[in-house]
Amino acid sequence: MPNESYSECQMKIDPNVQKDYRMQSEHSLYSSALAVNQRNGKLYNNMGKVLESIDRFDEALSHYRRAIEIEPEDVRSYLNVGRVLTNLRRYKEAEDIYRKAKTLFPESGVQEVHVSPSHLQLFLSLAFLISQNESRLEEADALYREALTLRSDFTNAYLNRGDVLLKMNRSKEAETMYQRAIQHDEENPDLHFNLGIVLMDQGRNSEALEEFNKALDIEPDHEVPSSNTEVSKNIKCHKLLSYFELFSRLERIVDRGKETERVYINLGLVAVENRNFQSAEKWFRKALMKNSSSREALFNLALLVSEQSRGAEALSFLDQLLQHYPGHINGLLLLADVNINYLRNLDKAEECYWKVLQFDPTNQKAHHNICVVHFERQDYEKAEQCFVQLLSIHPNVSYIRQHLDVVRNILKQGQSNVFGHLAVPQSVS
Repeated sequence: MPNESYSECQMKIDPNVQKDYRMQSEHSLYSSALAVNQRNGKLYNNMGKVLESIDRFDEALSHYRRAIEIEPEDVRSYLNVGRVLTNLRRYKEAEDIYRKAKTLFPESGVQEVHVSPSHLQLFLSLAFLISQNESRLEEADALYREALTLRSDFTNAYLNRGDVLLKMNRSKEAETMYQRAIQHDEENPDLHFNLGIVLMDQGRNSEALEEFNKALDIEPDHEVPSSNTEVSKNIKCHKLLSYFELFSRLERIVDRGKETERVYINLGLVAVENRNFQSAEKWFRKALMKNSSSREALFNLALLVSEQSRGAEALSFLDQLLQHYPGHINGLLLLADVNINYLRNLDKAEECYWKVLQFDPTNQKAHHNICVVHFERQDYEKAEQCFVQLLSIHPNVSYIRQHLDVVRNILKQGQSNVFGHLAVPQSVS
């Protein structure tokens, strides 16, 4: 009985108190050790980690750097310095220290068995740091590829490279990365989740659902309730249920703290598919909180609010989108759409269409809508010339010929208020 009472008392101790006590003990231990031996790099690293854990970053850096001075060949000390600098947002210094550590690594003649975990982590840390700058994704990708040449079973390199490939819109290659990683670590739920997200991105929802289910099978606390077993078995036959299940799986990813920009984007897309636009907007906004320059989040938010006649908000999102991605074709088309329907600014709309043609000279939608702008200005002769030119490029598109006929009819009869005849057959967005 006394033991039981003691056990109960132990369980009631505040975890934070326990942590503080442990940190104080370790701090005292390493301080004593360093007072006796100041030539041991490992002791400085250990003391640095204690200081880092209690947010005394400058002191931690000092200890990590002292460890480098004592043992300049130990990559772990460089990793520690780089990690703290990254957390302090001193990115240039962090990259410099990682690159200095990389020079310690033999460049040739290294067999896989000689590669240490610290060297592999160095590639991950440097690549991850570089990948935060979207203009340097190719550099990050090259580092992940280099790491994989050193260790072909390096699961985290496959996982992180897949994320970078997704950022570069190379979805099929990302899929290959996750599949290769699963070959080496098929019990890793994160790999199945990421593969599921990629498959969903490609519209392969049934396969995506299978991967989500595999991930949840690996983690029993996230298993599908037994009452839903039949739903899972017959999911391919029920598109609506399929989307419901996918939505459920993605929400569970959020619940377990694995949310990423991509997870939120896909939650938003699933919500749009189910015409739950309020929910979709919420998820796209969360994606934007993860990445303020997210191309998909900015465009989808602009599209959503524009379709709800919230033109001012749409313009704000489009302005941000085009600042980061000036060649975003659909963004330019949507901006033109908003200028016509919300601001009635034909000049701005035409400017957007011409920008689209600079990036994509054969864009049929932009060319067609320039003709419509001429028509809206009641410059029918210019509209006719525009449609004639467009029809010569796309002779088999019936609605272009129909619109040309309408313009010629107006020129012949002298009519002026028939803009409705030229309604665009599909949304310019």
